[in-house]
Amino acid sequence: MTVKSNTLKLKLHSFYMHTVSVDYTPKAFNHKRTITKNQYDVKTSKQRIDTIVDGNVVQSELFLRNPLYNFTVIYTLYDDGECRCVNVGPSDSSVFIQCETLPILEKGIIGGMNGLKIGFLNNNSDSNWAVDDYYWVVPSKQAGYWWFVTHEGYSVNDKINYVGTDSTTFYNQVESVDMNDFFIPKYCPRENDCPNVRK
Repeated sequence: MTVKSNTLKLKLHSFYMHTVSVDYTPKAFNHKRTITKNQYDVKTSKQRIDTIVDGNVVQSELFLRNPLYNFTVIYTLYDDGECRCVNVGPSDSSVFIQCETLPILEKGIIGGMNGLKIGFLNNNSDSNWAVDDYYWVVPSKQAGYWWFVTHEGYSVNDKINYVGTDSTTFYNQVESVDMNDFFIPKYCPRENDCPNVRK
């Protein structure tokens, strides 16, 4: 049995993500915490991701799809006032919609609601790797839609003695965005001047 968990099919949607990543090998240990604010306007195919450090936005990425010519331009804004852009070429609306169709692994109660654990356990497409990758989701008020609550990812490779974990909590999920956040500053390059990575 599978469930189509689509929190971003809504026309307007924003949420925060707190991610903790750890990678270990005998020669290195890496640990990173990341907080991002994600905003989606599916109707106009716009997406914004703000990276937040100590409560301040240090980098913003704006993904703007041109439906007429079928390409997406990514603008990156830095806290020092720098602005860069790149044309990543042909795209479709799936770039802006996180839609997961995954097997149901477990059922449970989360905040009084019927939650589902969806994803894969020991999903090893390569025999050297063992991978767990799953979400916990709860139903939204609108039937057929789901809110992401957490995401867990684990990767193990015995051959190279590698262990990696990735844990994300989703919060402050609302069906609205700040439209002002999708405006490109005047000091940024024009869309036609952004280099195309496919050429």
